[in-house]
Amino acid sequence: MAVSKQDEFTILDRRRQVADLYLRGTPQYLIARQFNVHKGQITRDLQAIREDWKRAAALDFGERLAQELAKVDRLELEYWTAWDRSCKDAQVLLAETIKTADGSRAKTSKRVEGQAGDPRFLTGIQWCSEQRCKLLGLIKTKLEHSGPGGEAIPVRVIEFTGPSEATDARPSDTEP
Repeated sequence: MAVSKQDEFTILDRRRQVADLYLRGTPQYLIARQFNVHKGQITRDLQAIREDWKRAAALDFGERLAQELAKVDRLELEYWTAWDRSCKDAQVLLAETIKTADGSRAKTSKRVEGQAGDPRFLTGIQWCSEQRCKLLGLIKTKLEHSGPGGEAIPVRVIEFTGPSEATDARPSDTEP
């Protein structure tokens, strides 16, 4: 039986949502209940999803790298958006009911509070930057022997393969 383009789109959209819920650890019976389908349908969807994942794993390394970099870029954009939002003034709305002899009346007020920004978002931005450097091969781990017993201690080394920022610096940037 032929599947219409609309039905195909509906199936792909459901599978995308099923995959998201599955990766979050949602049990199959709850996923089935959410979409109002039989659990067997979710099992078949997950089989198709796993096949898609296998095909995606076989993609060309450069294409896979580009996909992972795009994911990191997207996450970093979310962190930057959240950081900007956390730096804006917060508006606090206050409401109270005042009882008078005439009856009750509502009193509302608005207070604006300045915010300094949530540093957790900057930590996320830093994480994204580190992941990007790892994916691009800019951060390498090497072993150096150190200590009295000669045990190996891992050291993270950042190597830049492009032009150094120091060579592009203006004289005013390097002078005290």
